Formats: sequence, structure tokens, C-alpha cells
Amino acid sequence: MKALILTLMLFCNAITAYSKSDTRTIEDILNLKETKSSVYTYRAGFLEAVVINMTYGQEAIISVMDKSNLRKAQIIQVDLVYTDFPNGIDLKELNRRRINKALEVNSTLINNESIQWRLVRQMKCRSEAEAKTYFHGIVIYYIPETNGAYYLSELSNYDSLPQKYEELKPGETQKGRNIKIEKKFKMLADSTVIAVFRRHKKWNNNATVVADVTCSMSPYVCQMALWFLYKISLNGKTNIVFFNDGDGIADKKKINGATGGIYCMETNNYDSFYGLLRQSTSKGCSGDIAENVVEAILNAQNEFPNSKEIILIADNYAGMRDYKLLDQIKVPVHVVLCGTQFGLFNYSYLWLAYKTKGSIHTMHEDLQFLKGMAEGTQIKFGGESYVIQSDRIDLLRRAQQYVNK
Repeated sequence: MKALILTLMLFCNAITAYSKSDTRTIEDILNLKETKSSVYTYRAGFLEAVVINMTYGQEAIISVMDKSNLRKAQIIQVDLVYTDFPNGIDLKELNRRRINKALEVNSTLINNESIQWRLVRQMKCRSEAEAKTYFHGIVIYYIPETNGAYYLSELSNYDSLPQKYEELKPGETQKGRNIKIEKKFKMLADSTVIAVFRRHKKWNNNATVVADVTCSMSPYVCQMALWFLYKISLNGKTNIVFFNDGDGIADKKKINGATGGIYCMETNNYDSFYGLLRQSTSKGCSGDIAENVVEAILNAQNEFPNSKEIILIADNYAGMRDYKLLDQIKVPVHVVLCGTQFGLFNYSYLWLAYKTKGSIHTMHEDLQFLKGMAEGTQIKFGGESYVIQSDRIDLLRRAQQYVNK
């Protein structure tokens, strides 16, 4: 299963230069800015979660759900949830004890700095009796271990596509719109791919779609299938490139630029699209963390030389094994970044978009990299400030921290 690469070690040697004394502590967590919410809302989306229920006003654990699932999982985020009652109460010492209890469930939650923490203070409560009805404790969001059962579960998403979308095929358009497909779009819990494609209809005529189809991407690939149906309902052809990071080969056999598992097609036929999708996802999951992203883009560039730009449907929780080949990309890459619901961005994809003068897109935002954006330029995206450096794009606050050290 893939992991979220928040610091992108390949680009950022300064991270590895940190001494042991600089590692994150419980105090660092307690000093984070609080997120204030009326009532805490569980929001796993396509992730899964272990829930640690705790007693109101205490650190005692009432129950822990499925903690064994964390043994080989990739933990993404931890929410520490408490209630603002009495109003304005200082809960720092209580939260310190609660964090220590959480470490008994999984000891890596603090030291693993790729894990994001949130402090969530529930503000709606008006009495102690009401407070005791609220959730208190810790929620650990994670990507489960990839195994045979997980692969078969993901594959079933694709197997059901022909029947699921049969009624949405071309033939029922109104003024150039397929109404049934548009209704289907609105039913998706995280419609990142659909939302981005709808905002950028100009991509339809001159771009090649390159999509990561490894196991954890199945919800987003299903969205792409909906978009493809919508496009062919308007009589449009599409250049498609799917990549799966090696057709299931052993990690030790993967070679940068020659890993394989890449499937290409130009088509306006849904059955052909589905056949290519099924072929490219029938080899199992990708295995290790990184994917052959640049190799797939270069294949698209060679296979469809008249295409003016690349639309990359990428997994925010996975990096690029072959980033050293990035300079061979000759067209802009528009990165549709899937899995950003926690507001964290994989720096490698920011760098890819910047180097190719492309763009980054999430469900709600777009960031276009322009020629005038040189080293030192500061940009805002996803509620954070970033700075362009000589070999990476970094969080501004992290870059300033390096300078201060």
C-alpha cells in the first residue's frame, strides 16, 4: 500500500539532517492550533479509522475499535477530540495524558512526522450532562495493508462498472448534457476527478489522460469512468494511459523508466475503455510506496505526440520512483490530486507541476504554475503558504524553520 510522502526525502536533504533532538514531541502536538467545531464529525471518506473512545474529562479508554488493523497500515492523520466545557477550559494536561494513552495503542503516532495531528475542540456543549453525550478521544485515520483480500475487494469495484453504468451510456442528452450522468456525479462522496474535469472542459480536446490504477485509486478511477461516459455522450475521443507500477512484479525488479505495467489507447468506445481498465488492474496491487509516474507520462508523450498537455490522475498518498526522469517531460502536466481531504499535499506532485509549467487541482482548488514563478516565489494553496526553492517546493513555515536552525 502506498504512503503519504509529506516531506519528500528525495528532494529535501535538510529533513534528514535533523538531529534526534529535533524529532516531534507531545509538546509540539499540544501547541498546534486548535480546530473548533460545533460537534466532531467523523470523516474517513476512502480511508479507514481506528476509534479510541475515552471518558469525558478523563484519559481512561472505554473501547478501541480494530486496533490490530494498524500493525501494517499507513497512518495518515490523528484527531484528538475534546469538548469546550466549562467554556474556555485549559485541557492541555488532560490531552497530554490522552496522547500517552494513544501511544499504548500505537507507539509511532508522535515520532512518525508524516502523520498529521489535529486538536478538535467541540464548541456546542452547554452543560456537563450534554458534554457526556459527546465523543471524546482519538480517531486514527489510515490506509489498510494491501493483501489478497483487499485487492479482490478493490477489483470488484471495476467488475461492477459495466452493469452500474449501462443506463448512463449515450442516448439521453439534453442540450449537450447527459442528465443521468450528472445526477450520478452528485452522489459521489469525494468527486475530486469529476469536479476538476467539470471546471476544465477545455482539456477535453487536446489532452491525454494518464491515470494511476493501483489498488487504492479505484474510487477515483470509477469517477473517471463516469467522466468518460459523459465525454463520449458528446462524441468525443480520449487518449488514455493507465499505469499500475509493474504488473505486480517484485519491488526489487522495478527499474526507473522501465518498470512497465503501462496501457495506452485512443478511443470513444466505453467497452474498449473498460477492457483496457480491466486489463491494467488485473495484475494485483503495486507493492511498494512509490509509483512509475514519470515513466507513464513519457509513454503518453511518445504514444500521443500531438497531445498538447497531460492530465495526471495521481494518488496523493504515493510518490514517484522515477522523478529523476522528470526533465524529459516536454508538455504541461495538470495534476488531479486525489486524497487531499486532510489538507496535506505530496510535495513531489507540486514540483512536477511546477517544472512542467502545469497545474495542481483538488476537488475545490486550482493552482496554475506560470513562467514568472521563479525560485523564491511564495504561493498559497490549500490553506497553506509554500515557497519555490532550487530543488523543491516546500511549506513556507518549514523552509523558515530550516533557516532558523
